[in-house]
Amino acid sequence: EATAYLWIPPRCARVRGLVVTGRNVTEHWLVGHPAVREACADADLGIIWSTPSFFAAQLEDGREVGAFRQRLLDGLAAVSGYDEVARVPWLPIGESVHLLMVNRLVNSWPERCIAAVQLKNAHLGLESRDVPVLLTAGTAQEWDQEKKDLLTAWRETSFHERLVRERTEHPGWAAGLLVEGGSGHFDCTEAMAVEVARFIRSAARARLPAGTGAARTAR
Repeated sequence: EATAYLWIPPRCARVRGLVVTGRNVTEHWLVGHPAVREACADADLGIIWSTPSFFAAQLEDGREVGAFRQRLLDGLAAVSGYDEVARVPWLPIGESVHLLMVNRLVNSWPERCIAAVQLKNAHLGLESRDVPVLLTAGTAQEWDQEKKDLLTAWRETSFHERLVRERTEHPGWAAGLLVEGGSGHFDCTEAMAVEVARFIRSAARARLPAGTGAARTAR
């Protein structure tokens, strides 16, 4: 029952990649944010937003998730006139339950992913060390936040120490952690939106050689 919406920069002659999102609060904010749109326009990236979402948490098979995503893209390629929409690589961005969407696309389709962004409550869960990733976290939750010290709670997140260890073991892996002090689970401030846009721009520059629609292995 998913419906996917495609945005293509007005002056884009050929789409080189797609930012893939779900329908959570932060994703809805980001797909229309001017900084994100500008970064995508500069890199000739389209944006896919779905509501109802194309992702369901009970779909544990990442290949199945990607295959369904592909069927939607095939349809959008046909109606948009941009045939390459069906073939170009993805940059998945997801928050909360859509972190699982990001993980399953990257883990099952790493060759198809430019990079990835996990928004808030990021828990890593990524198997590829070739796909660049930006992990973001706040210092508060909308549940039981009064029970924690907001200045130190981010250090207790399950992925922090693991990320440090993974980066030590894989120094060539482009993975970063952005902690936004004072923000909660569903927050996406102006500053965070700008940083996500910066990551999109940098990932496209590093991973999409000019004139091609294929991601290259991170160096």
